[in-house]
Amino acid sequence: MGNCSGVLPMGHGSNSNHPHGGPPGQARKHSNDGGRRGSGDSHGKGGDIEGYFVAILTRRDTLKVQSHEVIPYPGTQMDRNLLIVHVIYEGSIEIDLMTSHHESCKPGANERIQQLKLCFEKMVETPANRIVLFGGDLNMRDDELVKAGNIPAGICDLWIEMGKREKYAYTWDMQLNTNLDFSDNNFKPRCRYDRLYFRAATSPMIKFKPISFKLEGLEIIQSIQRFCSDHWAIQAEFEV
Repeated sequence: MGNCSGVLPMGHGSNSNHPHGGPPGQARKHSNDGGRRGSGDSHGKGGDIEGYFVAILTRRDTLKVQSHEVIPYPGTQMDRNLLIVHVIYEGSIEIDLMTSHHESCKPGANERIQQLKLCFEKMVETPANRIVLFGGDLNMRDDELVKAGNIPAGICDLWIEMGKREKYAYTWDMQLNTNLDFSDNNFKPRCRYDRLYFRAATSPMIKFKPISFKLEGLEIIQSIQRFCSDHWAIQAEFEV
């Protein structure tokens, strides 16, 4: 028995000349080799389309990458897509890691709903012997989840599953995060834009149980007086 943990969102960026580029500090170099890069003990996979992309990093000594796929969203106006990396943990537990950065801002609501529905469909369609983890900056409002048909049976929202702790609710919190300037606005918003969904394998022989959920990246970088992102990261831990 042991523990396995990871941090989400796993990353998104853009070409520097693309109109939908991410905020300063995010990756801006696109690799046409599908993101097959890593340094030392990590291995990377990236969405291999021009413009906007997402990426997943895995530890070489923990997960063996089997394959990966990039699924474009048909209706996106911002070059968004779904990245799925198929891996094996400790030689026997098969896992699908999914991440995406869904359409941004209020005008993107209808497209965001369609993107979420597609992601849930992929989770449901995954063979029953595989575990599925899907997380990222989904830009989600709660009413959009309802309009998408809610969370399918067999899938759980790990923030809810781990007790809905208030201090871990808001992954985009302008009351605490000062990277974006809201000084001219008396209202400082905070939202649960980033989510992490989990679907267990059906076999009782596969032990992979979520045991913790928390936020990371809450410490300011003293040398530049900024946080590493305007979003907090999600860290989940599993017992295996």
